[in-house]
Amino acid sequence: MTHYIFYSNQYNPDKSPDDIVEYGIETKSSAQPAIGAQIWFISGTGSPKQFRLCCTFIIDGIEPREDGEKGHRIYGASGAQIHPPVLLNQLPWFAELRKTQFWSLGLFPLSSDQIIEGLLALAPEMLTLSDDEYLPELADIEAQLSADVADSLKLSSSERASRLASAPRIPESFEVITTAFRRNQHVIAEVLMRADGRCEKCGSPAPFLRKSDETPYLEVHHWKPLSEGGEDVVENAGALCPNCHRQAHHG
Repeated sequence: MTHYIFYSNQYNPDKSPDDIVEYGIETKSSAQPAIGAQIWFISGTGSPKQFRLCCTFIIDGIEPREDGEKGHRIYGASGAQIHPPVLLNQLPWFAELRKTQFWSLGLFPLSSDQIIEGLLALAPEMLTLSDDEYLPELADIEAQLSADVADSLKLSSSERASRLASAPRIPESFEVITTAFRRNQHVIAEVLMRADGRCEKCGSPAPFLRKSDETPYLEVHHWKPLSEGGEDVVENAGALCPNCHRQAHHG
């Protein structure tokens, strides 16, 4: 998923008639993020300036600005309003963001995993999910790729070389639809605490520590996938190292 920050000196979420928070921002940026990207709204006010995370949401739609100016109106109805807004000034990853990012009113993409992890820690309900929760459309794409690789392995080296020579160097891109579940952050935390830094399948220590907080890196896996009706409970989850997580899905 692509992550963007929208920085402004004010924060005004709109209320829809059914009282669901509808997030909307207008930007003069010429860059148009894709549907499904995540926006993190940060406001900066006062002197010295105090920066606060106000809300985050997934983009549901993009429209030209109504005033005819360059740019777009970006909106979405799925998100999390941070109440009260979280002060960011003293967070180590935010200091890094300010050093590496040119700050002006508007929208810009994030590329730092450390900063994205820091933001997600402030709004854990927005964590995107792994292979369990993808819709069949994406599973079908992956299954087709596996079948195509198997067919390619049956070719001789010269046949593969001939096809590689005529193949496009830039892959085709396309959008896929996914379904995400608003996972219970307490289930994730409890499973990670239970694991105590060791994979609950092979027993090995976590392969590395997260840069954001120096905690052991393990991935929480649902034994019965949520997409198949599995419950988001501690008993249906385990903390796995990346190798065992891949094996649980593909082994």
